[in-house]
Amino acid sequence: MLKLPIPIEDFATRLLEWYQDNRRELPWRNRSSAYHIWISEVMLQQTQVKTVVQRFEEFLETYPSLEHLANAEEGEVLSSWAGLGYYSRARNLHQTAKIVSKQYSGEFPSDYELALQLPGIGRYTAGAILSIAFGKAVPILDVNIYRLLIRYLKIREKTHHLDNKALWKLLGWMVQQPTASNNIGNFNQGLMELGSLICRPRNPQCSLCPLVQSCLAFQEGVQNTIPRIKKRPLLRHVHFTVALIEKNGNYLLERNSSTPPLKGFWELPKVSGQPDKNTSEIFSRIHSLDLRVKKVIFAPITHQITSRKLYFYPLLASIKSPFVTKDFRWIKPYEDKHPIATYVKKILKSVECSLGS
Repeated sequence: MLKLPIPIEDFATRLLEWYQDNRRELPWRNRSSAYHIWISEVMLQQTQVKTVVQRFEEFLETYPSLEHLANAEEGEVLSSWAGLGYYSRARNLHQTAKIVSKQYSGEFPSDYELALQLPGIGRYTAGAILSIAFGKAVPILDVNIYRLLIRYLKIREKTHHLDNKALWKLLGWMVQQPTASNNIGNFNQGLMELGSLICRPRNPQCSLCPLVQSCLAFQEGVQNTIPRIKKRPLLRHVHFTVALIEKNGNYLLERNSSTPPLKGFWELPKVSGQPDKNTSEIFSRIHSLDLRVKKVIFAPITHQITSRKLYFYPLLASIKSPFVTKDFRWIKPYEDKHPIATYVKKILKSVECSLGS
């Protein structure tokens, strides 16, 4: 088993004192209910803190309690989540809220094994909720804690942060020790905060770290080389032509019924590639839309999703004949509660600005 270079009492005391003096004032830290902690932790998965700070209160205004979330329609939840990305998180939130409402009388389970059975709840999320909201002495391991411990213990071998049995075992032992277990919420949050603010992926701020004197990587001067930072995947460039068909302030949108991650969202009708002389024919074949093209905007609107950069070429058009498919609907993108893909609003705003100027 991995061992700390100093007694756990010293480690925990230094960490807790640093966290008390340096922790960020974040909106979810002023709330101790499991519901609020759960929402914040799910939002923070794959999303920057500054973005979550802006959206957390907005989400709670719409869904102030678990019951409000459980009673909502999935489309409403997806609409409220728009812009945060990774929409499976929103679907899992909604499903978990319904399960907790029905099976646990609206109270998030404080049992670790029960929490792990809920959609979208893994070891880290369960540990965060139970330790912060219920004071349970359970460990957590996220990318920040992983990086902190890899450096602190000078672990060089290749390892994956979500499946590192040795680190999970060490953390499991640490949180059972009185100095940590008696302050478990702050201890776990302190580990995350120290990894996020001080033990950063690049240029760690070692001079500000409360554990620097016992950090094995710092002692050997290798804190900038471990863990090895993965190269970002090459950016893929994908081009689409999108049809903007407007009538009385409404736009003709198509429901994505099959393609993740935007399944259930409403999008502009689109076809692959840049506009050319065959574009109208392709729209007719793929979407059964008989377009009358008014204007083609060849300057693309760009939108990036993870490792893909999307280029959208707007086609201002009307339709010659009524459409019949149920997958289309006339929608006011800025007023309607239908879940609208973020890129759609971005395209419409850009086109409206360019036409208005």
